[in-house]
Amino acid sequence: MTVPAATAAIIESAPPGNAGVASATFHVARQLGNAVGVALFGSLTAATDLTTGVRWSAAIAAVAMSAAAIAARRWRPTPVPA
Repeated sequence: MTVPAATAAIIESAPPGNAGVASATFHVARQLGNAVGVALFGSLTAATDLTTGVRWSAAIAAVAMSAAAIAARRWRPTPVPA
């Protein structure tokens, strides 16, 4: 649900000549994050029983998302005047 809004925000914040590079970088980072997340949480779930692994995975994901939200809020770029 957030990918279209994030993509639009990234493309709009990039200089006009670099919109394609910004979009591609965002999508590569998103795919890499998905692959690493599935691998890490899958291995955590496989290393423990299912319920414990899923609970740990959810807790780690919540902490990571909170840290990302705080970092995004703190280091958000200044808007480029039109």
